[in-house]
Amino acid sequence: MSVRAALGVLSSCLALVISGCTQAREIPVEQHVVPSVHADETGGSAVVALPYPQTLFGPPLISAKVQPATLKLKDLILSHRRLKVTPLASSQKTVAIALRESASGDDRWGEVMIPEERKLFLRFATDRSLGDWLIMLTDVDVTDAPDAVPLVAYRWARDGVEAYAECGIPQSTLIEDCTHAFFSSANVVFVIRSGNPAGQ
Repeated sequence: MSVRAALGVLSSCLALVISGCTQAREIPVEQHVVPSVHADETGGSAVVALPYPQTLFGPPLISAKVQPATLKLKDLILSHRRLKVTPLASSQKTVAIALRESASGDDRWGEVMIPEERKLFLRFATDRSLGDWLIMLTDVDVTDAPDAVPLVAYRWARDGVEAYAECGIPQSTLIEDCTHAFFSSANVVFVIRSGNPAGQ
């Protein structure tokens, strides 16, 4: 698939996700100060350092760390030269992983990252010991053309991931009804740095 064709597919996918998410918001460079909470007192939050340390999906976490469940799932993702996988510090009972795929030339955007995401969803859904929340940051780093892909953080509660597995998780890049419903149900944050998509 050419870059132009891939842009069309990606634009459609982004439109699909954005149109179904009424809770989408941006994380700007300047944030209002909110009370901090200890990492073991909350669930479903993760910490990133873009462009400075900040907590996604909740107030600032104190003493957040990478959870064992996050490392367990990260180790199951296949190594690929175009895919960078980063475990994120998070609240307890939360898996938080960042996936960044590099693309250039005629590379098809998402051809490496999306199948690994689908495997991760299925593994999380079938293993309750992994916790109650799944957070993923996804990004495509376009190295030889304008990069129109924002850095997006998604959050799902366990029952949402299990419902996706029951509906049917395709192990390809297909966007069908089950996948549409799953991404439409996510809490979504676009991580923005100075008005531009932030890199990892």
